[in-house]
Amino acid sequence: MQQDQSHAVNTAPAQRFVVLDSFRGLCALSVVVFHLHISGSFTDLPFFRSAGLFVEFFFTLSGFVLCHSYAQRTFDAARFRAFLISRTCRIFPLHLAALLFCTLLVYVQRGFHLGRAVLSEWGPNALLLQAWLPKTNAFSYNGPAWSISIEFYLYLIFGLLLFALFRWSKALFGWIALLCSVCVWLNAGWIGTGGFRGITCFFIGTLAYEGYRRSQHWRMPWISLLEVAALAGIYFCLTLQYAHKSYWATCYFALCIMLFAREGGWISRQLLRPVFVKLGHWSFSIYLTHFVAISLLMWLAPDLGLDLEQPENSALTYLTTGSIPGDFVLTLTILAGVLGISNLTYKHIEQRGIALGRRLAGKTKLLDAATGLKPATNKA
Repeated sequence: MQQDQSHAVNTAPAQRFVVLDSFRGLCALSVVVFHLHISGSFTDLPFFRSAGLFVEFFFTLSGFVLCHSYAQRTFDAARFRAFLISRTCRIFPLHLAALLFCTLLVYVQRGFHLGRAVLSEWGPNALLLQAWLPKTNAFSYNGPAWSISIEFYLYLIFGLLLFALFRWSKALFGWIALLCSVCVWLNAGWIGTGGFRGITCFFIGTLAYEGYRRSQHWRMPWISLLEVAALAGIYFCLTLQYAHKSYWATCYFALCIMLFAREGGWISRQLLRPVFVKLGHWSFSIYLTHFVAISLLMWLAPDLGLDLEQPENSALTYLTTGSIPGDFVLTLTILAGVLGISNLTYKHIEQRGIALGRRLAGKTKLLDAATGLKPATNKA
């Protein structure tokens, strides 16, 4: 997660939003359950059937933490280059590893043949363009990567706006959020697209950071009670049906992010426990690898003694062991397996990508020094 800097002194020690990191991990795990369909288990509870909406939370949180890390100090050419390098090295290594595994799985499933139509989707997926191009299936190969496609290019837009219009960037972020809101209120035809959802959430997240920055020193004597109420609100936010659900859920998530960024209540103290902090570290791996693992399991299900069922009037295929206790154990086993895989990919892919980004960003700073350009003084 991006670092928390003092707003008065640029050289203040960095601090993480650890509670928000833990939240990200729990939300990623909920998305895993959302993509699981196992008869007789808790995967069919209303909360988990609605957990796909946590993608809005991820977009909103990204706007919040990136605004915190980059929009508070001058964003010169050196910072822009370091930003692009760090974001690329953070996202692409694990994305490409998951894509290659998906490609291998599809290749084997299709009898060691991919076909022209499948191959035509590979390039856009590799470049994370699948959610932006009108003729590309955003959910081909690794389905959840559609939101990473949106997010990566939101990073690019964010960085370009900071670099070109830093003085007016905060006002510009506000105007973008307002224009997106107007589109929702007018029920414009494009408000359900992935790109629009991502832009709306991201820039509402930047407004949430500004609200947090201005209010972080306010006294909140009832913060523990507010945190409990906020969690209950998340349940109803997800499970109730109402118009423009994505937009209003985003607004609510923004308020929750502002509250839990303070890390001041009882719930926050629980989320600072090592088990939740670890989930936060693994959150990107959990999100990007779980669909691949589930797809592999569904393919191997008959060989593992598992049955596949498709209820009437449903397009979903359910896994089952044939017994309710067995299905419950199967669900927990799959979740444990996803966490185990995520631990490995975090250590051996994510962290190496992050380290590579730091090395490359460091080299650009040396080049800037040699050519007389002013290097960035802080990094996220």
